[in-house]
Amino acid sequence: MSREDCLDTCSKDRKFTNIPIRDQISTNSAGGGSDYGSDLKQDCKTSHWKRGPCNATCGEGFRVKSRTILVHPSNGGQRCPRKLRKVERCFVHCDSSRHDTNPSWGPSTRYEPEPIECEYSAWSAWSPCSKTCGDYAV
Repeated sequence: MSREDCLDTCSKDRKFTNIPIRDQISTNSAGGGSDYGSDLKQDCKTSHWKRGPCNATCGEGFRVKSRTILVHPSNGGQRCPRKLRKVERCFVHCDSSRHDTNPSWGPSTRYEPEPIECEYSAWSAWSPCSKTCGDYAV
């Protein structure tokens, strides 16, 4: 059953009025406890960047900085950033007892891992109505 079929089935003999949400919120609901506002736009919120340790023990290296999604967007709010991890250069001061000419270290190589990007999947199909007509019908 499509969403439209469900709405057609459940809305027979009923009249609906669309009232903008801002008109529904009373001036005294700012103190909390109100169920109004659940349809308000919510932007994505992320944590601050956190830097991981440098992978070098001496000299130039790389480290990963990451952040997490604290609040997912809803009702058309601003989408979350695609990149939640970034790689940046770092430098660790070398101990003066080490020498760059030590042959056991071998040639220097640079390694920069690929950043991990967040991808959204496609929307799934509408599920059947969980209720038939009446209160709480979809």
